[in-house]
Amino acid sequence: MTPDNTPATDAVIKQHRGPSFVWILPLVAALIAAWLAWQSYQDAGITIEVQFESAEGLEAEKTKVLFRGLPSGTIKQLRLNEDLKGVTAIIEMASEAEPLLHENTRFWLVKPQVSLSGVRGLETLLSGYYIGIQPGDGEDRREFVADSEPPPSSKDKPGLYLTLSSDSAASVYRGSKLFYRDIQVGEVIDVKLGKAKQQVLIDLYVESKYSELINGGTRFWNASGISIKADLPKLDIKFDSLASIVAGGISFYTPADGGELNPDTVLPLYSDYEAAEDGVAVTVKFPARTPLSEGTKVVSQEIVIGRIQKLEFNNDLTTQTAHLLIDPRAKPLLRAGSQFWLPKPDFDITQIGQLFDGNAIQLQPGPGIPLFRFIALNTPPAKRPGIPGLDIQIIADQLGSLDFGSPVLYRQVPVGEVRGYELIEQGKKVLIHATIAKEHSQLLKSNSRFWNISGVQVAADLDGVKLDTGSLTSVIKGGISFFTPDIKEKQDATPNQQFHLYKDFDTASQQGKLIYSNQAGKLQIRLVSEQLGSVKAGSPVLYRQLPVGKVHGYRLSEDGQNVEVQLLIDKAYRHLVTSKSRFWNASGIHAKLDLSGLTLQTESIDTIVRGGIAFDNKPGKGKAAKFNQRFTLHPNKQEGLYDALAIRISFPAGNTLEPGAELRFQGLKMGRVDTVRLLDASGRIEARVIIDQQAEFLAREGSRFWVASSQISLSGIKNPEALLSGNYIVASAGKNLKAPRKTQFKGINNAPAVSLPGLNVTLTSPALDSVETGSPVYYRGLKVGQITGFELGEDLQSVEIYANIQPKYSKLVKVNSRFWNLSGISADFGLFSGLEIETSTLDTLVSGGIAFDSPAGSGTVGPQPRFRLLKDAP
Repeated sequence: MTPDNTPATDAVIKQHRGPSFVWILPLVAALIAAWLAWQSYQDAGITIEVQFESAEGLEAEKTKVLFRGLPSGTIKQLRLNEDLKGVTAIIEMASEAEPLLHENTRFWLVKPQVSLSGVRGLETLLSGYYIGIQPGDGEDRREFVADSEPPPSSKDKPGLYLTLSSDSAASVYRGSKLFYRDIQVGEVIDVKLGKAKQQVLIDLYVESKYSELINGGTRFWNASGISIKADLPKLDIKFDSLASIVAGGISFYTPADGGELNPDTVLPLYSDYEAAEDGVAVTVKFPARTPLSEGTKVVSQEIVIGRIQKLEFNNDLTTQTAHLLIDPRAKPLLRAGSQFWLPKPDFDITQIGQLFDGNAIQLQPGPGIPLFRFIALNTPPAKRPGIPGLDIQIIADQLGSLDFGSPVLYRQVPVGEVRGYELIEQGKKVLIHATIAKEHSQLLKSNSRFWNISGVQVAADLDGVKLDTGSLTSVIKGGISFFTPDIKEKQDATPNQQFHLYKDFDTASQQGKLIYSNQAGKLQIRLVSEQLGSVKAGSPVLYRQLPVGKVHGYRLSEDGQNVEVQLLIDKAYRHLVTSKSRFWNASGIHAKLDLSGLTLQTESIDTIVRGGIAFDNKPGKGKAAKFNQRFTLHPNKQEGLYDALAIRISFPAGNTLEPGAELRFQGLKMGRVDTVRLLDASGRIEARVIIDQQAEFLAREGSRFWVASSQISLSGIKNPEALLSGNYIVASAGKNLKAPRKTQFKGINNAPAVSLPGLNVTLTSPALDSVETGSPVYYRGLKVGQITGFELGEDLQSVEIYANIQPKYSKLVKVNSRFWNLSGISADFGLFSGLEIETSTLDTLVSGGIAFDSPAGSGTVGPQPRFRLLKDAP
C-alpha cells in the first residue's frame, strides 16, 4: 500500500456553556416535592384548645364541631385540668375554618335541653352531642372557654327584628313564641338588661312573611305568667292558660292606622291584653246568685280566652250581666248556639288553677252566625257532642279519673271516647256510655275485655317507686283500653252491648291465660328472677332477634322472694332451648349515656312497647330442655368485667341505686355499681362500687360521693340523662390526691357547693325554705346566676346558701346589695290595708329562687362576699 502522507491534525475540544440535561430530572423532582409539601401545609388542620366545665357529652375522635350543620372540626384529645375543676378539649379544626377563629368566637356543647321555652337539641338523642360555634370579631385566637349555654341567634335570617322593653322579664325566655291571632309568627331570640340596668330588653324575630302585620301602632303584651291583685273585699286573680305559663309567649295586635314602623324604636311590652286595650266586648246574663266577680276567667277547651271586666245587677235583682273582654283570637267561638255556664266547684288535677282563682266560666262554641249577647245555662250541658260510631255500655265499680271525652284505646291508639256516665243498681255500679268510631268498630268483638288506664298507678317498696301510666292524655283525662282474647270464633259486638271494666290488663287477661287458647306442641319452661321488670303476659321471646315464643304468665315463687315467668316456645323452635341456654330481660330500651352521647339498644320494636325476653346458647352441645324446666332470668345480656379497685359507699335513706349504675367524675365514667344492699329498716343502702384504675385517686380520704337523680320541675329537667340511664353516683376528689387509701365511705345527700367562674356569694338564712341547688338568681326578673349548694352553718342554727353570679353580671353585686327569697307565695293581710298577695314566676313558685338589687352609690365587693338573705323583698 502506498503510505498516507496526509499530515496529522490536532483534536478540537469545544466547551458546553449551558446546563447539563442530567440536572433537569432532579430539578423537576424537587419542584414536585415542594408542591406536595405546600399542598399538605394548605390541607393541614388548625389545633385549638377549648375549656369545658365537664366532659359530659365529649369524646375524643367522635365529638364534632359543627358550623351551620357542616363539620368543621373534631376533638382529638381530652384532659383534666390541673385544678380538677374542668376539662380541656384539644380540637383539630379544618383549615377552611381559620376565618372563624377570633377573640369573640363562642363555643358551646349542644345537647338535649328541656326548659320553659321548649325542647332544644333533640336531634342529639340519635346523632350524639356536638359542639356549636358562632364566629366573632377581634384578633386571631387559638384558646377559648366554652359557654354554658348557647349564645343568642345571629340576626342573619330574612325577616323583621324588633326590641321591646319591660320592667321585668316575667315569664318570657329565650325561645318564647310570638303569636298573632293564635298563629306563631316569630320568637324571642334574647332577653338582656339595658345599659342602665333599669329595664329588660327583649329582642324579637318576626318571620319575613308576617313582617307586614306590624306597624308603628302595634301593641305587644305578655301572654304568660300569673297576676294577683287583692284589696278587700275584692280578689282579682289573673291566671293564664297552662300552655302559656309553661312555654311563655308574647301576643300583639295592630291597628289599621298605626303609621310607619321604625325598626330601631324600642317598643313597650304590656303586662296583658287588657293593659294593651285589645279585646272583644261580650255580655252574658247569669242568675243573680251565681258566684261571679270581676276578673273571673272565661275558658274554652281548657284555654283561657277572656275575663269578666264588669258586673252589674239588673233592675229586678234576679239576674246579673257580666261584661266580658274576650281575647280577639277567640272571636270565631262567639256564635249563635254558643253556651256559657259556671260549673260547680270540683277540684281535680286537671283544674289546678282553681286553687288560685276559683271556677271559670265555660264556653262551648255554637254553629250559628256571629253573636255577642248570650244567656248563661243554669247547669252544664247534659251531653257533649260526640263522634259517630258504635255505642256501647261499660259497667265499672267506680268511675276513677274518667270523664266526658276520655279516650278509648286499642293498642294505645285512640279509637273512641267516653260520652257520659251514670249511677246504676242503686248507686252500687257506674254505667259508662262510650262510642267506638265507625272506622274502628270492627276491632270490637263480643268477647273483648276492657281495663282502666286512668291516671298513674304507683307501687312503692324498699326497691324504690314504680310508676305505671298510659298516655299523657290518659294521665290527665283518664282512659279505657281493650283487647280481644285469641279464640277461633269471634263475633262482632252489638249496639249498646254491655262490658265489664277491669282495673288493669293483668286482671283483664287473667295474668295472660286468655291470650293463648291453643298450646299444643309448644314447650313450656320457667324462668326465675328477682324482679319482673317490664315483662308482661304476651311479651315476645326472642332468639337472635327472631320471635320464637311468648310470655304465657307469671307468679310469685312459693317463698315470695322471686318471680317465676312462664314461657311458651313455638313448636318449630323448641329445639333451640337446651341446658346451655341463657335468658335475659330484653324489655324496653336499654340506654347508655356517655361521652359520645346517648346510645340506645333494644332487641326489637315489639320489646319497646310490650317488654320481652331474649336468649342464646353458650358454646357446646347441650341437652334438650324438658317441659317446665327452670332457668335463671338475667337482667341483661352483657356482664361487664372490671379489673379495678372495689370500694363501699353507704348512702342515707331516700337514695336509690341499681346494680350497673355508673360512677362519674367531672362527667367521665370512672366505674360502676356492682351490688346494692339494704343496711337497715330506715332505708339506708350500701353500694359496692368497682372503680377504674385511672380513678384510683377517688379511693382516698377526702373524696365525697352522692347520688344524682333526675328532678323534673317547671324550670326544666335536672340530670335529664338519669331519666334513661337511671340514678348514678357522682364523685368529687379530695384536695390531697396523695391522702391515705380508703375503701369505706359515707355518701352525702346533696352535691357539695362548687366554685364556678364568676362571683361566688355566700348567703345566710335561718331556713332553706324552697331554695335548692340549681334554683335561679334574678336581677330585675333576668336570670343572672344560680344556687350551687347549701349546708348548715357552724352554729347549726342557720343555713349557708352558696350562689354563683355569671361573670358578665358579677359587677351588679355591690357592697350594700340586698338579697331576698322569691320562693312560694307571700301574703300580707291587714284589716284596713286589705290583702296583698305576691308571687313571682311559676318556676320560682315550685323550685325556689332568689332575687337581689343594688342601691345607687354602692361600692364594689371583694371575692367571696357574704350577705344576709331577707325573707321578703325590701
